[in-house]
Amino acid sequence: MPAFLLNRLRVVVINDGDRPFLAPRETVVIHTDYGSKPGVSDFVEEVLLHELGHVSLDTVHRLNDSWRNAQLSDPTYISVYAQRYQDREDIAESITAWFAARIRPNRLSTEDLETILTTIPNRLSYFDRQGFDVTPYTVE
Repeated sequence: MPAFLLNRLRVVVINDGDRPFLAPRETVVIHTDYGSKPGVSDFVEEVLLHELGHVSLDTVHRLNDSWRNAQLSDPTYISVYAQRYQDREDIAESITAWFAARIRPNRLSTEDLETILTTIPNRLSYFDRQGFDVTPYTVE
């Protein structure tokens, strides 16, 4: 995981069970049965990026005026989930898309990259301005 998403993480809990991953406060809770399910196991990295977005970004950015302006300026949300729960899920959903578009664009289809770039351009710019430390990754 990139350094900027680990800066507030204090505890990782790994449990068996078939419950979704969670991010209460400075913790990520991983349930092994859920993480190995078809449809989830192929996207565990993205799920962790999302949960770490909650841990390391929500408290700093969620109520930030510049973030709010980016939300209001974009055409829509990156997902129905982000739109439905915009106060608590939009950052986590958007940072996952930002990471894919900015750090791993070669892993996206042309269509998916274009969707991200046109759906949340102001959120992407907001994250760009933060100067996040993406170590150990480099931009592709």
